Amino acid sequence: MNDRFVNVWTVVEELERLKSDESIDPGLRVFAKTLLDDYHYPVDSQLRTHDGRLVRQIAANDLMTAAARMDRAYLEFLQKPLE
Repeated sequence: MNDRFVNVWTVVEELERLKSDESIDPGLRVFAKTLLDDYHYPVDSQLRTHDGRLVRQIAANDLMTAAARMDRAYLEFLQKPLE
């Protein structure tokens, strides 16, 4: 997967710094801007192709909410009486 896709976890403040820092490689600045264009606050995970096309993303808050739902469902499963 790493040969064809890039998985990026980002924080908006770091991307803002990268996109405007003139001492950084121009390609990295463009990549930071590309990530910001699709960014979901506060922390975002993006899966992109090698040329930067967005394939899938999830915000950390959404991921934590999904995990909490799964935890509750698992606890309910454990508490069910055996039939």
